[in-house]
Parts: sequence; C-alpha cells; structure tokens
Amino acid sequence: MTFREALESGAQSAVSWIVVGFLGGIGWLIRRVFTNQRQIDAMKTALSARDAERDRDREEMRASFARIEGAQKEMRDDIKSLFQRHFDA
Repeated sequence: MTFREALESGAQSAVSWIVVGFLGGIGWLIRRVFTNQRQIDAMKTALSARDAERDRDREEMRASFARIEGAQKEMRDDIKSLFQRHFDA
C-alpha cells in the first residue's frame, strides 16, 4: 500500500465518519423533538385533568357555601322567632 492509497482510504474513512455523525445527529434531534412533543402532550393532558378537577371542586364549594348560607338564614330565623316568643311572653 502506498502513501497515496493510505491517504485516500483515510480520507474516505473520515468522510464516512462525518456523514455517519451528521446523520446520527439528525436522528437524535428528530427523536428529541418527538420525545419533547410527547412530553408536552402528556403535560397538556395532565393540566386539562387538573383544570377539570379544579372546576369540579369550585362547583362543590359553591354548593357548600349555598348550603351554609341557607343553614345560617334558617338559624337566624329560628333565633329571631325564639327571641320574639321570649319577649312576647
């Protein structure tokens, strides 16, 4: 093998490694983008589920507050009627 043949073989090998490295980098980048997209989709799904749960909790709280306000009004009316009976007697 002459020096020229060794040089050509080495140049072909270096070009091959550069091409393989470039293609591998592109493959990694594509995989990374798709992986991030899946993670983003999973996070959006989790966020939507949390928002729906938060909305349900808000509705339950509103209903609870309405029941409490009703009970307070009823207690207020009962107290008024007890005072009226006490002072009327």
